[in-house]
Amino acid sequence: MASWPSPTTLGPPELEPALVEPAAPHPVRLRPSVDLRRLLTLLMGMLLVIGLLGVAAHQVRGILEALASDPAAVVVLQAPEEPRTTPPMTIVVAIDRSSSMEASDPHDLRLRQPAEAVRWLADHGDPDDRVAVLHFAGGTATAAPSRVRLHGEEIIQQLTATPGLDTGYNPFLPMLQQAAQLLDQPEGQSVLVLLTDGVPDLVEDPRRIQQGLDLLPAGTAVHVLAADADGGWTRASEHWVPNEAIASVTPIREPGARALAQPLVEILQQHTGQTIPQQGRP
Repeated sequence: MASWPSPTTLGPPELEPALVEPAAPHPVRLRPSVDLRRLLTLLMGMLLVIGLLGVAAHQVRGILEALASDPAAVVVLQAPEEPRTTPPMTIVVAIDRSSSMEASDPHDLRLRQPAEAVRWLADHGDPDDRVAVLHFAGGTATAAPSRVRLHGEEIIQQLTATPGLDTGYNPFLPMLQQAAQLLDQPEGQSVLVLLTDGVPDLVEDPRRIQQGLDLLPAGTAVHVLAADADGGWTRASEHWVPNEAIASVTPIREPGARALAQPLVEILQQHTGQTIPQQGRP
């Protein structure tokens, strides 16, 4: 008789373990926090502002460069950087109105840039500073020294006015005689600022220029701004014999106000003891 296998010998069939590959990890996506978003927004805003400032600075620089290249633009003198350290002064501004000067200065900068210096003195000068205006060409037209703080606008009008002179030649001796009278003040500094191309009258002995310089009050500082755009001063300089009265001679060989403004600023700085910033006209 057949026998059945014992229950203890029966069981589920043994299975070989299967090779199970691990699942690929899913990428973890980080959600930016509110603080990170705000930081990104702030950075973008800062970059935008920096970009706008760069554009604005470029535009301003372009405007200033354009003004600098504009031969008719006047250079504006700014407030001084320190207090005045010198005594009051009397300044005579003598303007050559001869035909040679008229031809070399079509924008009248020899009138308008000194007028800006007068405006600066009216705003920042000593209350006792005085300015006198002297035009010369075939004759002379003068205005007595006036306190620039009180009569600045009137002095500027005198400086920029057309005096109706015969512009055919330069009478340097009569001009210097007039300047000597205007500068004959009891105290303070005496300063003559002369804008000219230096060409004397054809019938005038050049030695008379020295005679005129000798008439100026002792201690007068003469500053010659010598127009030489067409070589006029180069040809005439032999007629100007330097002496102790002539403090400086600055040839102006380039058109435009900047070439004229710089020596004017240096004259003011020398006689006021102040530093005067400049900028293009706004």
